Amino acid sequence: MSGPGQTYCVMTMVDPMLHDLQYLNLSDYSLAYLVGTIVAGFLLPFSGSLVDRFGARLMIPLAGVLLGLACMWMAHLENLAALYIGFLMLRCFGQGMLPLFSNWLIGEWFEHRRGLAIGVVGIGGAFSTMTVPPIVNYLIGIFDWRYTWMLLAFASWALMIFAPLILIRNRPEGLGLFPDLRFTPLKNPENPQGKNLHQEEVSWSRAEALRDPSFWKLLSVLATSAMVGTGLVFHQVSLLQAHGVSRDYAIGLIAIQAGVGTGATLVFGYLTDRLASQYLMGAAMLLLAIDTLLLIYLPTPYMAILYAVIMGFFGGIMRSTGQIIWVNFYGRKNQGAVCGAAFSVGVIASGLGPLTLAWAKQLSGSFHIGLWIFLAMPIFSAAYVFTAKKPVKQ
Repeated sequence: MSGPGQTYCVMTMVDPMLHDLQYLNLSDYSLAYLVGTIVAGFLLPFSGSLVDRFGARLMIPLAGVLLGLACMWMAHLENLAALYIGFLMLRCFGQGMLPLFSNWLIGEWFEHRRGLAIGVVGIGGAFSTMTVPPIVNYLIGIFDWRYTWMLLAFASWALMIFAPLILIRNRPEGLGLFPDLRFTPLKNPENPQGKNLHQEEVSWSRAEALRDPSFWKLLSVLATSAMVGTGLVFHQVSLLQAHGVSRDYAIGLIAIQAGVGTGATLVFGYLTDRLASQYLMGAAMLLLAIDTLLLIYLPTPYMAILYAVIMGFFGGIMRSTGQIIWVNFYGRKNQGAVCGAAFSVGVIASGLGPLTLAWAKQLSGSFHIGLWIFLAMPIFSAAYVFTAKKPVKQ
């Protein structure tokens, strides 16, 4: 239910809102999205510390209430300043807090099966990507964009308040369990004192993680994924229309991306438990580079299907490996603070992507300059992250 704050929802609203709000153009809309996203990104480390302290059982319903209020705010826009505030709230509560809190739960409840667990959870993200854009597009056609924002607000409140309070428990230890849903701890045969493996997981503070070179290598992938991936999704309709693809077809391709991404999330989640995560992250960057190249040289509208399939594989890696690698590298104890620091950069970068392409279009009349910049970024990030290593605490 973070969907209303995600790019795939916002991009569906772009054309109807620009048509109705005559004081807006695409650059104004993208700049408001950027500023709101950047401010939301700076608030995310604080949110990470809060979930470490209070747990997801309290923080997820709180974020759900606030996300619903953000949607209601968007439904009553009257000027550009209100749009800035609306994007700030959407990006902070939807794109930032809810995914962070969900990943925190996975990190607390799973250890040796985290990859598979995040893969299963990632199906929800893929399902949202597949269903939200066509549903929003359909609702806009029946009502209008303002009523659609209202309906999204009611959906957030209905699904994100009482169910988490009733169903969520913050940590397995509070129920007498151990991570990976075990009733007994995993014993370390090399430890004569008989301490369990769960207790021995090394954790790093946020300050320690920031001093680790591998943190910045992983962060380059997160930032590139957020900036380039968000930019491509945000402008997907316009990018594909430039190659003769219709609006409905471009929006429909999101369902293909999500369908492929659903299976890919499970597969790569399983592989995350067995392969070096940095190599999977590098593979995601290479897939993103191929997709960007396709948007530059798309030979025929039918090749847009290949673009959607590759984007699905890329998203599958980032929804599994890309989400859980932080707790795998830096431990459970301070995972909210560490992930909050990393995700804040990702949130900020996601705001830069749409504006980069919007400015390229405004300056040159096409997206090509922005796309060439986007092509270089994942190639660099892939080479950089391949050198990352899981840190060893002295």
